[in-house]
Amino acid sequence: MSSPGESCCRKESLLSLVRPFCANLDLPVEPRTAVLQLLEQNFNLGDGDSSLLLFYQSEAINIVSKMWQHTITLESVNSAVAQALLFDELLASNDTFEQFQGLLQLILIWTVAPPGAAGRLLSSTLKCSSQEVPLAVVTMRKSLHGIDFELDCELFNDLCGRDLFLATCYSFITPHNELHRSGIEILKQEPATPENEELCELLLMRRQAVHLISTPYYDAFIKHLLNYQKSPPEGVNLERLDKDTLCPDDDENEVSGSSRVDDVVHQLHGAGLWSQAGSLLLASQDVYPSFENYGFCYSCSD
Repeated sequence: MSSPGESCCRKESLLSLVRPFCANLDLPVEPRTAVLQLLEQNFNLGDGDSSLLLFYQSEAINIVSKMWQHTITLESVNSAVAQALLFDELLASNDTFEQFQGLLQLILIWTVAPPGAAGRLLSSTLKCSSQEVPLAVVTMRKSLHGIDFELDCELFNDLCGRDLFLATCYSFITPHNELHRSGIEILKQEPATPENEELCELLLMRRQAVHLISTPYYDAFIKHLLNYQKSPPEGVNLERLDKDTLCPDDDENEVSGSSRVDDVVHQLHGAGLWSQAGSLLLASQDVYPSFENYGFCYSCSD
């Protein structure tokens, strides 16, 4: 049975057009890989073309291979075993912060990363002496999936000893309710936690409004929400977060567009925090401040 795309154009004709593009080493790796992945989704590729796709995906290693003076061939990545051996070899020879960042790129570009690679990369990064390590670990965690609870706890605890603000951000990047509670505890105890757009967006995605009530950070969170009612601020991109790292009911309570304020109002109202819910709802509708607590029952019943 042919794939849907084969009824529109011949596979060989299309491959003959894209091969020169994908072989052009002067072009960025990402668009070349994207073209071949799109082709794979619409055609039944043979072994040769699948190897071609794998090779061009692995060619992204050019981004990092210069850091190790390591030559990559098709044989280096033509199987899961080969990929795992290559990753372990590069990880073992890491001695600069830039090389850890290069391995992150490698994991993100490969369709399937070697088992446990993400966790080992994060653990090894913590051993690097660079002052940028805490921020790097938090940034990496947003892009990496499949980290188990024990390792996340270990990384969180390590970050707590280095930078409480980044540890708080890390707690809400993970999918673990236990670490979310730990993040809230830090916010309770650290009234000087800086207002930060990404942290506010994480709290919004995690639907933490009710828990934030007991922290000094609640006002900063509401201020952020009112300033960005329709969409996140520019420069804050959490799209790499895997579905595993979102709240279980996010599909039913998508925090986007006009629902951003509505969702927080419903969280507060559902917890019996009617005054806060009414104030937020009225504030989002530009009601004169003197009337922000008036008529709550009518507003929430609509």
